[in-house]
Amino acid sequence: MLQQTRVEVVVPYFEAFLERFPTVRALAQASEEEVLSLWAGLGYYRRARLLREAARVVNEEMEGKLPRDSASLRGLPGIGEYTAAAIASIAFQERIPVVDGNVCRVAARFLGEDDPLGSSSLRKKARDWGETLHVSAPENSAGALNEGLMELGAVVCRPRNPRCGECPVAEGCTAFQTGRVEDFPIKAREIIWKDVGLLYGVAWCKNGALLEKREQGWNRGLWEPPSIPDGDAKAVSKAWARAHPGRGKLGTMMGSTRHTITSHRIQARVHEIKGWDGKGAVPPESVPLSSLGKKVLSLAGALGFLILASPMASSQEPIQVPWVTEGPRLDGVVDGDWDKAVPIGPLTEVEPFEGNPADPSTDILLMRNQTHLYVAVTCWEPEPERMVLQTMRRDAFLREDDRIEILLDTFQDGKNGYFFQISAAGSRGDALIGED
Repeated sequence: MLQQTRVEVVVPYFEAFLERFPTVRALAQASEEEVLSLWAGLGYYRRARLLREAARVVNEEMEGKLPRDSASLRGLPGIGEYTAAAIASIAFQERIPVVDGNVCRVAARFLGEDDPLGSSSLRKKARDWGETLHVSAPENSAGALNEGLMELGAVVCRPRNPRCGECPVAEGCTAFQTGRVEDFPIKAREIIWKDVGLLYGVAWCKNGALLEKREQGWNRGLWEPPSIPDGDAKAVSKAWARAHPGRGKLGTMMGSTRHTITSHRIQARVHEIKGWDGKGAVPPESVPLSSLGKKVLSLAGALGFLILASPMASSQEPIQVPWVTEGPRLDGVVDGDWDKAVPIGPLTEVEPFEGNPADPSTDILLMRNQTHLYVAVTCWEPEPERMVLQTMRRDAFLREDDRIEILLDTFQDGKNGYFFQISAAGSRGDALIGED
């Protein structure tokens, strides 16, 4: 799970995965779709398929017992040299080096090797260096040695601004002794990106959305709205009709989103589909969606829900947020534009009387269009006689999995109010209403 993914992102996925599959047998007996649904959002989905297949082999052919040596471990689906060495050394103390990017960087600097980072030649030299270290290491220390080298590369011998003054092996480091730490390792060639344009068609009804399961290419086994290669208006309309007969016609463009998968940069346009009869509708929550599919559906408003929780809540409750064509006027007045919004509540106090009904009472309304989430907060206080509106604007970078935390006070002085909007593109508009 940690491949190309930060630890803080992986932790909740890891915990949910182990809760559902606490044993090798439980994972072996699960369907591929169920495994993918718990993996959705981490990317590199081939790992999840191979992990399930490895569990099946261990369960059915090895009596549920994992091999204890690296050579046997490499015979399992999805377990290569690196993973096999990590398991064998850390779990079973086999004297074998674990070579990852951090270890390669440490080796390149310590040995003064000028092979490019990511090259097989540097990896081999790092492995050979590791083997010599294991030969002289104490008994039953293979795991600690490997974890120490990886930690050294992650915390001390960092890619930028290495902390050489704290390094326990600095005296023997070629790069440090020659004053060339920043020269090693040699940078690998940059990724050659392939730009891809796709057009997604989105439609939904009371029974679900228009979705299809990807059978090839990236995100295989995951679900997303149907798509075609993007092009000019006339060409894509004909291409849609040929590729998706009986699924309606391309309608209004609802927006666009960007996504990267391995070396592909995807620019996805999202269009409404008109004339779809709802046949074959799939509830989005019932299948594992690709990350790009989630972006497309969210942009179109087909995933019109938020997970709302207070800091004191013991559970999370999904709230359906209505989708509107045009947003309301942001003038500080909650008028007819907000008639279609969904109210949330009732609200209770956190301080000073936790659990009591909010005093003064406060109403919160939510709605959204293809680009914005709109939040209206009305605090029922007597309005000051003279008010002034100060508008502010600032930018923030948001992703689809970011959490937005809204803290409300009850404006106990009766003189100040605050509201804002956040767009899907990350633009945030703020306004403060206060007494003149």
